[in-house]
Amino acid sequence: MSKKNTKNVGSEKRFDKGDQIELYIEDITEDGDGIGKINGYTVFVHNALPGDHLVTTLIKVKKNYAIGIIHQMHEKSPMRVKAPCPYAAKCGGCQLQDLSYEGQVEYKANHIKSSLMRIGKLEESEIKWDGFKAMTEPLYYRNKGIYQLAMGKKGEIEMGFYRKRSHDLVDVAYCLLQSKVANALMKKVREALRLSGISFYDELTKKGALRRIMIRTTTPNQGESVEAMLVIVTTAVSSKLMRFVKDLEVLDSKIKSVYININDDLGNTNMSDQFDHISGKVYLTDYIGDVAFKISPQSFFQVNSVQTEVLYDEVVTNVQAIVDEIRASSEDQVEEKDGNKGLTVNGGKGITVMDLYCGIGSIGAYVAKKMPSISKIIGVEVIEGAIEDAKANAILNGLSNTEYVVGLAEEVIADLAEKHELPDIVILDPPRKGCDSSLIDTLIAMKAPHIVYVSCKPSTLARDLELLVAGGYEVKRTVGVDMFPMSTHVETIILMANSCSKAKK
Repeated sequence: MSKKNTKNVGSEKRFDKGDQIELYIEDITEDGDGIGKINGYTVFVHNALPGDHLVTTLIKVKKNYAIGIIHQMHEKSPMRVKAPCPYAAKCGGCQLQDLSYEGQVEYKANHIKSSLMRIGKLEESEIKWDGFKAMTEPLYYRNKGIYQLAMGKKGEIEMGFYRKRSHDLVDVAYCLLQSKVANALMKKVREALRLSGISFYDELTKKGALRRIMIRTTTPNQGESVEAMLVIVTTAVSSKLMRFVKDLEVLDSKIKSVYININDDLGNTNMSDQFDHISGKVYLTDYIGDVAFKISPQSFFQVNSVQTEVLYDEVVTNVQAIVDEIRASSEDQVEEKDGNKGLTVNGGKGITVMDLYCGIGSIGAYVAKKMPSISKIIGVEVIEGAIEDAKANAILNGLSNTEYVVGLAEEVIADLAEKHELPDIVILDPPRKGCDSSLIDTLIAMKAPHIVYVSCKPSTLARDLELLVAGGYEVKRTVGVDMFPMSTHVETIILMANSCSKAKK
């Protein structure tokens, strides 16, 4: 039976643990929990979807919110579907398999816009929404998977992913998000492990060797076949393990690279920094469109190659719009031999793009290859190994207009500001936590003319956007991209211009 809010609104708690409350679910959190409200009090309900009319049992009660589980469903959301994956209710890898893909797209587009309005303090008209890029085939898109390993109670090998909010392993025969090649390899690896006699690490006893396996697969380009890299994570090396590892390449012809990662840490870190190359290629070559990238075990590379191309094309669209604007306002255009106009703005120096949080340089390399008229693209990343990969990727693609700097984005750009070396375009692609506040302050102070912000978390994007808009920036275009179907994660690309500065001539 549903329970009405009869308690004193001014008291510490409106409800008690165990209370059952009737709710209409209005929205979803970034963690995939449904959001319902009763007299202004917020209740987060596990596995609930917008449009659900239900009764929830409260399992945690705080002053300003409560958390509940579904007790009874009065009416299901019209967007609720049967999850295509048989492990969806247990596995923690997906949050939205019960939501139709049309519903996922609607949720993600609304989530971006509502975050920019609620947190970023923008009016809807100021967002300049230019659509959402959904995925044509929203399954089997991941090019990387980390499979946890354990020995089951009955002596069977368990291989899969952790249950949501726990370290309980869910044994899966396949995953609808991983590539079909990875799923086929997973089956073969499981059988090889069964015959190997290798011990498996036990988190409770802290004994055993094998912990997990990472499988990377490439995206074919121009007739090339799919290649796979396997990384075996273990606490120690044994003769049995080495026999198993050396046999992996003959297990399947698609396995082209094998590494061992020694991880004896007692915590939950997936991998250590110690990678030993055992056999095959040192790195694989993967593609985003026609741009090639060297992929090593530690490379940060987007897990959805198909939608990454869509995402990067949107970045190119924004950069091209800025270039067209600069070209139109520049008085320093010259006729090239073929009759096209070259860019000689900034006293003949051309256009400079600064790619902050560049990782292995994938965005900058993609822009550089698609837009050779850009004079210089400077990538900045704090991880030295990533910068080495970025330099190698520039050489791999024959790029001559890229430079790379190791350092914190906020410190490198502050140094350039002191030297009055102002980039024409700044590309921001920060981690989920967003940009460092000092970087935002520096961009505002130096009046960087144009910013292309690529975000993987709407809430931190909105937080940064509020500061940038207050500092003189105006949103020119906003686009959403579904990089992670079946999950709540979403990418956003925003083009901004500084209303206080003009393109340099």
